[in-house]
Amino acid sequence: MLHRLFNLPNDSPEPGRGPKFRGLRAAAIVLLSMTVWTAPGCRCTPETPQEKIEREAREAAEVAKRQEEELAKAAIRLPLSSVLPAAPGEATLSAKLGHWNEVAQPLVANATDFDGQLSHVVTNKEGQPLLLDRTPFAVESLRPLVVAQKSSKTSRTPVYFPPVGGPQKLRTVVRDRTSGVIYADPLTETRQLLDHQYQILVLAAEPSRYAFLDGLTSVSGALPQSIDLSDAKQGASTLPAARNYRVVAPEVVKDSPTAPLLPETPLAWTSIAYVFWDGVDPEALTPEQRDALIDWIHWGGQLIVNGPNSVDLLRGSYLEPLLGVTGGAARRITQQELDAVESTWRTAVRQKPQLTLGKNGWSGIVLDPSPRTFSLPGLESLLYERRVGRGRVVTSALQLAEPGLLAWSDGVENLYNGAVLRRPGRLFITDPGSGSTKTIAKWAKGDPIALDPLRNTAVRMFVRDTHADAGQLIPPLIDETDGNQTVTIDGMLSSFQRLVPPPVRGGAGAWSDDNQTASSARDVLRRSSGVSVPTSAFVLGCLGFYLLVLVPLNWGFFYAVGRLELAWVAAPIIALVAAVLVVQQAQLDIGFVRAQTEIAVLETQPDAPRGILTRFSALYTSLSTSYDLEFDSPTAIAAPFARLAAEEADQQSARGGALLTGEAATVSFERLEKARLRGLGVSSASTEFVRSEEMLDLTAASYSGLAGGVVLGESLTGVARLENRTKWPMADVALVRRRDGVEGAPELEGCWIGSLPAGETSPIAYVPIATLPKRAVFRSERDDARAAASVDLAELDLEPLFAIALDPQHFEPGESRVVARIDGVRAGLTITPAASQQRGATLLVAHLAYGPLPAPAADKNPPGKRRTSP
Repeated sequence: MLHRLFNLPNDSPEPGRGPKFRGLRAAAIVLLSMTVWTAPGCRCTPETPQEKIEREAREAAEVAKRQEEELAKAAIRLPLSSVLPAAPGEATLSAKLGHWNEVAQPLVANATDFDGQLSHVVTNKEGQPLLLDRTPFAVESLRPLVVAQKSSKTSRTPVYFPPVGGPQKLRTVVRDRTSGVIYADPLTETRQLLDHQYQILVLAAEPSRYAFLDGLTSVSGALPQSIDLSDAKQGASTLPAARNYRVVAPEVVKDSPTAPLLPETPLAWTSIAYVFWDGVDPEALTPEQRDALIDWIHWGGQLIVNGPNSVDLLRGSYLEPLLGVTGGAARRITQQELDAVESTWRTAVRQKPQLTLGKNGWSGIVLDPSPRTFSLPGLESLLYERRVGRGRVVTSALQLAEPGLLAWSDGVENLYNGAVLRRPGRLFITDPGSGSTKTIAKWAKGDPIALDPLRNTAVRMFVRDTHADAGQLIPPLIDETDGNQTVTIDGMLSSFQRLVPPPVRGGAGAWSDDNQTASSARDVLRRSSGVSVPTSAFVLGCLGFYLLVLVPLNWGFFYAVGRLELAWVAAPIIALVAAVLVVQQAQLDIGFVRAQTEIAVLETQPDAPRGILTRFSALYTSLSTSYDLEFDSPTAIAAPFARLAAEEADQQSARGGALLTGEAATVSFERLEKARLRGLGVSSASTEFVRSEEMLDLTAASYSGLAGGVVLGESLTGVARLENRTKWPMADVALVRRRDGVEGAPELEGCWIGSLPAGETSPIAYVPIATLPKRAVFRSERDDARAAASVDLAELDLEPLFAIALDPQHFEPGESRVVARIDGVRAGLTITPAASQQRGATLLVAHLAYGPLPAPAADKNPPGKRRTSP
């Protein structure tokens, strides 16, 4: 026994144990001491730092191995999801509220094949689904998910993040169809991009070369320290409020087993303002991402191509026609070219030039511009830009991340802000509240420090971005000492300021229910939706026919055959048959009525192969009905649309009335080969509205290979003409353009065309247009055309939408557009159960051309040269 071995004294006698035993006991003590000394984890000397590091690494590896073994035992594994675009391994979900974002969710199937369904729901901080504003509905985004055993797959699902203040979380749930088992990730809080903030996407073979973008004041912003930002954040996790952009660099590798973490849904690119492209093979993008990128450029996206590493790679690709340059032969940049750059873009006065070639010189390429491609001032032969639709493609002949250029303290900020990014000029001053230690940036023109989303992105969509007052998109700066007035004191900033959310949330490109287009569509639907009541002429006609059959014909027939008594038997039968015929002619079921009304807007851009079709649908039912909507296009997105305008909701709430009727419900938005909105419940004798968007191919089959649905051209004799390449006949066609370079109020000129059948052309001749208050351009011509055709369009009156589309304030200088009407419900949407009454009309807004971009605006001074006053 050990305790006896150690506790017995050396001289204590013990029966049967003499000196020999005591020697054995001593040997045992020595052996035990050596065992303790050499046992793992037991030592008498302190552990060295290196040994500690090695031990902790071994222990961490063992823990990771045990965790991996546990995960392998589970049927599936759910790694972290990402809101796209995202960098590899990024754990933060950065989402733009008021926009559709695409969420990527990887899934690993372990033991068996997995067949299930993925669900994403946006919730508040308590985990309750967020209702869409002024509706009783929350939206659940679904995606079928099938993964083979021992493999992984990443699903991509469009998710709408409502523009509701406060923290928002994303709930991810996976359901196994076979077993019914539910796997749920813990709620993940999103990091919100504020209303004025957008994203810069870097697609580069070496993304680290573009780390400098985060340090540019164009990106990082510069706000006074005195501004209280808590109201703007509303308790949510956000980007720093001063920032204008989030810079994100996904990994883009050709033939990679996983697609780049970029959105594949074109309508989920609205939070991206710029894309930098450097040394990436264009085939690394999926076909859906390629189409989305091209669509995004046509609607205002700005693609900036680093020419020396990219022009050869893009040759022959889908992007080559957009570049507007050819060439690519290597060359050296000259000092003369740098001198021109410095003299044009330097914002400080120095006698000694800063921009020099250095010992190793600067590498570049030769670029030859096409006719519609232009160089920028001071950057001749170095930087070319070309308008593509509403967007812009920039190609450089020098390295955009050239170290010597980035070290140019007197001009690199100005060059990138004004020439590369095409942002307005700025003035840098000393922050009055920082003790002359911090620089803040003001706009050189306009509101001195407006966080303006319209200056941070050029992406625009007619339906999303027509606002009566675009200033409502700007987060206001409120002066606490001046009765909550917006801060502007002689161009300087007062103290005690709060940055608060803007009246209209989401910024440019947001899915808004209250801009001019959405509000007008709502008004038309409210006047037109429901059941069409038969006219008096229809009622009298049916009554006359019934009496004719019941009396003369019925009695005459049986009188002729000598069986007059049978006329009494036939009378009720005739009455029933007449009732059925009347019901059928009136398009009514007995005691049950459904009606579908659709107001749509189709927007196109110059040379774009696809247009954006926005549908505003009203679904009426006399008895409670659950509707499913199926879109042929996989690009479609859809959600319930508010029945009440914001002002009406505020007034109703002030009167104590209930804004919502019925219980809150969740509708499901699902996308695979088709997009679907399921489970839209409509209460008895009521109407619900749905809004959807999709990309739509424009040209008819006979125009295969030709871009643009409506185009300007010339006849063989040189006569200007307008050509309808779509498959739809158009009515009320008006061609209007805004004159460029005119000071003061916009001036329009145009041409009334009227009817333009599919595949036809019409000669055009512009005449000046006099714009009158509260009367849309060519209103009289539209009224005359309707009167001549004897068409009653009162039920689907698109005149409010015509007025918006032809408003001079919504034209850019030099812009030409066609506005027209296409009658009928557009194909591509199936609603179940079907409505017996269906009617619809589409407003076409076809942008045909834009004027040249204005001259770049320069900064007044560099960030290092601060001023103390404007």
